[in-house]
Amino acid sequence: MQRTSSLLRSARCTSDNLRALWHRAVMDEGSEGLGRDATLRDPSLRRDWLTNFCRTIGFFTSFCALLCLMAFATALFHDFSEGSTRSEQAPWETRAIAVAEHVLRATGVLASMLVILAETEWERFMQYFAFLDFWISRGMFQLAVAALTQSLAHAEGSSDLAKSVSLYRNIASTSLATCGVFYIMAGVVCIGAM
Repeated sequence: MQRTSSLLRSARCTSDNLRALWHRAVMDEGSEGLGRDATLRDPSLRRDWLTNFCRTIGFFTSFCALLCLMAFATALFHDFSEGSTRSEQAPWETRAIAVAEHVLRATGVLASMLVILAETEWERFMQYFAFLDFWISRGMFQLAVAALTQSLAHAEGSSDLAKSVSLYRNIASTSLATCGVFYIMAGVVCIGAM
């Protein structure tokens, strides 16, 4: 019975849990010669904080890209529900511009999805979009999506939906632009190579 419970406990251990257990054991062994100095000598222990920080930035960037996607989608929904392209009284130039805006908003939805997929660092995806593997180009792409969000994800009118689209647009574009600037700066100082 005791052996079965120990096997079940060991089956629940993942590599992150094992690393944390090992790290705790090294930190507790102060008198045997390893102690707290082991974290200074072992480069894998020094990089753990950087890995966790980069994962947090990646999660935040994915969340910001999801906000951009929501801003584009709600702007598209608002425009289609208003029927701006179907207005027969509008001149053809106005209808053509409205159709072009719809196409660009749909492109913004796809670009936001690319940012989210780039943050997962899925190998098969990165084969086709190799430019997103480099931090500087990833940051520039995020800045482009943020600028696209700021300029195109808007809805005319004073309804609650138009106000929420404006709020999503401002928050999403500012935060994604901040993430893009971080990625560019981190790429310049080569944090991605660590």
